[in-house]
Amino acid sequence: MSNKALSVDQSLQRAKSLAKKGEYLAAEELYRGVLVRFPNNKRAKSGLKSLMAPKADFSGKNVTPANNPKKSLAQGLLNRGNSLIRTKEYEQAKKCLREATEADPDCAPAFNSLASVCVVLREFEDALAASQRALELEPENYRCHVNIGNALNELKRREEALLSYHEAIKHEPYNAQLYINIGNILMGLGRREEAIASFNIAKKIEPGLARAYANLGNAYRNLNMAKEAEAEYREALRLDPLDSLSYNGLASTLHSQGRSKEAQECYERGIERAPDSAQIMYNLANIRKFEVDDPLIGRMLRKLADPKNSLRERSFLNFALGKAFEAIGDHDLAFKHIHEGNHERLEFSGYKLEADLKIIDKITERFEKSDFPNIANTEPEGGSGQRSIFIVGMPRSGTTLSEQIISSHSTVFGAGELEFMANALKPRLYQILSSKDQDELAQLMREVRDEYQGGISRLSDGEPVVTDKMPLNFRFTGFVLSSLPGARVVNLQRDPVATCWSVFKHNFANDGNNYGCDLEDVATFYKRYVEMMKFWHEKFPGQVYDLNYQALTENQEEESRKLLEFCGLEWEDQVLNFQDNKRAVQTASLAQVRKKMYTGSSEAWRKYETHLAPLIEALGV
Repeated sequence: MSNKALSVDQSLQRAKSLAKKGEYLAAEELYRGVLVRFPNNKRAKSGLKSLMAPKADFSGKNVTPANNPKKSLAQGLLNRGNSLIRTKEYEQAKKCLREATEADPDCAPAFNSLASVCVVLREFEDALAASQRALELEPENYRCHVNIGNALNELKRREEALLSYHEAIKHEPYNAQLYINIGNILMGLGRREEAIASFNIAKKIEPGLARAYANLGNAYRNLNMAKEAEAEYREALRLDPLDSLSYNGLASTLHSQGRSKEAQECYERGIERAPDSAQIMYNLANIRKFEVDDPLIGRMLRKLADPKNSLRERSFLNFALGKAFEAIGDHDLAFKHIHEGNHERLEFSGYKLEADLKIIDKITERFEKSDFPNIANTEPEGGSGQRSIFIVGMPRSGTTLSEQIISSHSTVFGAGELEFMANALKPRLYQILSSKDQDELAQLMREVRDEYQGGISRLSDGEPVVTDKMPLNFRFTGFVLSSLPGARVVNLQRDPVATCWSVFKHNFANDGNNYGCDLEDVATFYKRYVEMMKFWHEKFPGQVYDLNYQALTENQEEESRKLLEFCGLEWEDQVLNFQDNKRAVQTASLAQVRKKMYTGSSEAWRKYETHLAPLIEALGV
């Protein structure tokens, strides 16, 4: 496929054509794309100005026949709805657009705009239905495929979303944003190399599109390629100095390398340029030292009072305020905001604990049978030759600290939290759990092994040992030990109340830990985790090592020596100075691992003891 970009003239003609058909949002996207590259382009400015007029006539003729009152009404409602979208009055926009589709059930632009609004309002099933109706009416309209892809992606139907975006590309082969969408989905699927390739295509198509560089920066950051990520974010900000997401990405990259002062300055510049960004406020709050009457607290409270905030924005702000009030010693207000932030996150994510517990139950049931093949023992020559150390447990239990210690060893590559095992299992899990054919099971596990080891071999620098500290891999311990030759599993144990409270108070970057948004849910999940690890000990005796976080902090050298011995690593004194390890760290514990070992963190929850009664009762401690 050619990567030739649309010329300015082609972009402007396309935007005008889309506007004539009522595709105002798509037209606006093209006009703004031209202005990013050529800020003084008069035709783009004029076209954008025309779009802002609620009832603009782009064709020079009547948009709808005067003798068709229903179509005239629908067009008026469509124009009004699109105008409300531009002013972010989404509920009113949805009402107008819904009425437009009722007035004229054949008005494809109204269904397309309705789909876009429903995505913003996180009503994804409605967005999908509206997009599919628009596609029935206009099969050649690429925007329909885009909206379908957006809705499917949000519904976690990522493979289907990819198909929709690829269908859109057939109609719009030079649309850089489509390649960005595809790249983002590929990142979510763990197909990082393909994602990077897609972002690079977007850069070639539209070299002035800051979002392509920013997303490529995200991909590199997720791969712990900090230098490459930093370069992409800086180019994105050169192209668009107002891009708050690039400031977030750059600052996070700097912070991951221990460059905290630079990171804080970057967040502060981001707030100057995007003063309403709830996410930047949240990220800044996580590294800033607060004082009583800190102006940032007042700023966040004023922003929180804005009725136009989305649930996601409110959640960011409440978690940030929880951090701020904790820092100044007001633990009642801190808990209030943390609780509200979790409630909002739970609402917009639609998370249900039952789905996670069902997976755990099904995996346990499968391994209760004695017929599961162990290709790690029968085919030890399989795979890349590298061996993996899996560090598992509950999040916030010390997994990052443990990986920092192990990865300070000269033969170890610290890969961080990898989704490789989950991604290798996901498309095969139903077959693995249901099949009774030993040959089929063995072949499926070979595929899991090869896919996992292929991923780590591309990620590492050739070190013979690679750490993978995705905590929730505890669920997959049986698959790990049955498929990967030489694998070790280290299970972190920490005080249950301290662990669950830490999960509850933390706003995780992805939805995988949303069981932590409710105190009783996190207690239930914790107890199920303890039961499952006991089960793995019984099934794989001697192959899982329990590391107590408290013991590690109190007896660093003794516990570190036992840890390395279990991992099959020779002792090296440098592991005691883990804080000097310069590898990038992406998790919430990065500040801790830049310091020497300290004790006492497991008692911090006692300041909230009166608020944690439901948690303590549910844990039974």
